[in-house]
Amino acid sequence: MPTVLNRVPRAPAPAATARDAELCVRAIFSAKPIDIWPAEALRRLAAASRVRRYRRGARLVSGGEPLQAALLIASGDVEASFSSADGRQFTYMLGARGMIFGLLPLLDGQGVPHDLNALDAVSVVVIPFSAIRAELAARPTLWESLALDMALRFRSLFDIVQGHVLDPAPVRLANVLVRLAQTEGQAVPEGVAIRVRLSQARLGELVGVTRQTAMQLVHELEARGLLVWRYGRAVVRDLPGLQALGSNQAVTLGAPPAR
Repeated sequence: MPTVLNRVPRAPAPAATARDAELCVRAIFSAKPIDIWPAEALRRLAAASRVRRYRRGARLVSGGEPLQAALLIASGDVEASFSSADGRQFTYMLGARGMIFGLLPLLDGQGVPHDLNALDAVSVVVIPFSAIRAELAARPTLWESLALDMALRFRSLFDIVQGHVLDPAPVRLANVLVRLAQTEGQAVPEGVAIRVRLSQARLGELVGVTRQTAMQLVHELEARGLLVWRYGRAVVRDLPGLQALGSNQAVTLGAPPAR
């Protein structure tokens, strides 16, 4: 499927150019793992970047498609998923503001391993690989930040695979929520709010169950005081308790608590 990245953009108005330049700087200076890079390097990346905007439901990039730039989410939510010819879909990751996609193609030169779809209106800072490689060539020590980030992503992927093969659904749900709280969480008076909106169907895909089962498990977490669920917005009230459940150290959901 062709994406907006393959189209030749119209020349933007000067005011739009200034706003986009400011957005590039703001997004790049706060994006992990590159936020620890020298300020002058980040300014050069921002100057080489451009902004692309997508409507809700748009495909940013298709699995297998070659990339020449990293995609930094400046606003909005996205999902990384796999889809089959018969229309089935498996969502394995959600991303919000500050997440960078496309680092694997930067490293190995191959296509994107998954689809990337906009869950709502999304603004993306497109950072050319050539600009990133120039900074890495000038300062080889910067490679370590990318290597550590990829290591974290691979460990997360291993946990997902292990969970879907070995863990019961309540444990999988707990681990999905823990990962989202750690990567997309924001501290609020009630606990940790997950910034990404979770539909029932999407939560079911992440856990590997039907949406009905997913919501039944959510209600059981709410009954235990671990979670608050409001119209697709989740707040983790007890992160240590949820982590204990995810590591199989807690009692099974649906059973009375141990006394």
